Amino acid sequence: HKDDYHECQSLTAAPAGDPWISSYKQKWKELIELEWQEELRVVEQRLKHWPLGRLIGQGFCIADLEGRKRGTFFGKAKIAFSKQYIPKHQFSSGDEVIVSRGNPLDPKQSWKGEIIEPGR
Repeated sequence: HKDDYHECQSLTAAPAGDPWISSYKQKWKELIELEWQEELRVVEQRLKHWPLGRLIGQGFCIADLEGRKRGTFFGKAKIAFSKQYIPKHQFSSGDEVIVSRGNPLDPKQSWKGEIIEPGR
């Protein structure tokens, strides 16, 4: 629609201090934060209530991996995890993951990380 096109043009041409732009950015920031909180809630519910076999079967967990330090990535330790056979999974680059030797909901037994390059 012609009016929508005009609004898009004015959005890119608006000065950085424009209150409309600030309001727009703040609203999206709030919505993204709400979406992230919901994702965390769903993950926690799955970890609390699903058996390990279901988590693995749905591709949300890969068990019995071996980890080796492989240098650093932007100043943080880079760990490569391997297994003779990596099953089908839901992981992709940029995903936050929990690595655990015990209870993944216990911060003393788990670590959070980010997938750099998923295995196949």
